[in-house]
Amino acid sequence: MAMNLLIGSRIREARKSKGLTQKELADALSCQQSYISNLEKGESEGTPSQLYEIARILDVSVASLYGEESSIETKRLSELLAVLSPEELAVINKVMVAFVELHKVRHEATS
Repeated sequence: MAMNLLIGSRIREARKSKGLTQKELADALSCQQSYISNLEKGESEGTPSQLYEIARILDVSVASLYGEESSIETKRLSELLAVLSPEELAVINKVMVAFVELHKVRHEATS
């Protein structure tokens, strides 16, 4: 929950800095304004592809939403993802989620 709150506050900060309302950001993402509100309050967790799309719209890095400085690797990944369609990003998201789940299973097995 604490990470969701951090990410939400960073989204709010970036959105306001860009001069967008929650409704305008929601329209750009093709989602409901209530979803943006819940994200900003830390009550919802965005998927990696959603956070990427929010970062792209707000002209910030995904790493900055996590409160991290952008590394060369993060910038390179952002550049690679920037050329993908929403459908391709959805596939990448599924692969990333599966990879993280596999990592968790392996970590639990060795603990």
